[in-house]
Amino acid sequence: MNFKDYVNKHLDLLNEVKGIDLINNFKKVFPFSKESNLTVKHFNIKGEDTDTLEATGTVSSESDPGNSYVCMAKFHRENNELPFSLQNMCKVSCNCNAYRYNLSHPNSKNSSQVEPIPGYASIANTVRNPDKNVGVCKHLYAFLHFLYEKGIIRNN
Repeated sequence: MNFKDYVNKHLDLLNEVKGIDLINNFKKVFPFSKESNLTVKHFNIKGEDTDTLEATGTVSSESDPGNSYVCMAKFHRENNELPFSLQNMCKVSCNCNAYRYNLSHPNSKNSSQVEPIPGYASIANTVRNPDKNVGVCKHLYAFLHFLYEKGIIRNN
């Protein structure tokens, strides 16, 4: 199953699962953004054998391939026997301007951000994200797709 089908399969859990909500809102906040083929240059995984997985990656910029952004996603599971999945994703972060200006505030308010970004986490963007939807930017979307393709997050 590809990543897009995986996300669509789990959309019925929207009100119960924060991780799927973050992914689904990508198109609400960035309606004109395309799901690009961004490249994950480097990644690091911590906590694969614990109840909390922290994934950090460097994702290339689409407009400037020499530039890249740091993405982070944290997952928490109650049972170490279950795989990590979008269903148990709990916090995200990216250092791109799109994330900073459009998603930092709602993600911070909903405890969905890894660490608050000083200044931006306290100001809502009422033009680009008037409904204050939590979400991910295209870099985080590409990073989560990469984690899925690598088998680090799976169906469960």
